[in-house]
Amino acid sequence: MILGINNISRILTIGDDISIVIAAVYGIRIWKNSTIFWRITILNVFLATITEVIGYIYKQKHSNDVIPFNIYILIAMWLLVSAALLLINKKTASIITLIFSLINTYVWFYFINNNGINVFANWALVCSSVLIAAIYFITFIQLFSNNTLQISKQPVFWLCVAIIIYYCANIPIFSMLNYLNEKNLALATKLYLINIVLGMVYYSLMSYSFYVYHKSAKAIKITSNGG
Repeated sequence: MILGINNISRILTIGDDISIVIAAVYGIRIWKNSTIFWRITILNVFLATITEVIGYIYKQKHSNDVIPFNIYILIAMWLLVSAALLLINKKTASIITLIFSLINTYVWFYFINNNGINVFANWALVCSSVLIAAIYFITFIQLFSNNTLQISKQPVFWLCVAIIIYYCANIPIFSMLNYLNEKNLALATKLYLINIVLGMVYYSLMSYSFYVYHKSAKAIKITSNGG
């Protein structure tokens, strides 16, 4: 039996929700012994989980779940940018990043002011996706500049891979989504399904980065204790 698009959407949504919860739970587990960078990253995942829950509850009472996700767009951008700035060791790049973060914040407020909080701020998400993907690509390149590191064993490597894939894919998807919702709902639905799959990949890789970080932190602790 061929699954209908609605059934596929439900299955993928459940898988996406599970991947988010796993990432959040694992993040909370390692919170106590984490650095500021990882705590900010974990906080972002935790807030994403809360947003999903609030969005689900909100959708039961209203026609859509846009408002909590619109708010999360701005929060997520500042959290991910703040975390990345802790890793970037170039002052010029940090200043440019802050300037573009402020520009993106203006874009978010401009969109909300002109279209309302009930309309999905797709262009605000697209702009923030460009910035987030770019800044984590810079971080990604910095990892390769240190030849003494085993890249695949670095938790930041997996985090960067997750963020770059997800936010780069967001750019074309959400550039078209609002338009297609009005002109071609079938194609918009398929794009949305792709985004759900990307979300599963994103949070799965995020969980793995938490695991690698926790594993490496434990190894360092054992070594420092003479174990």
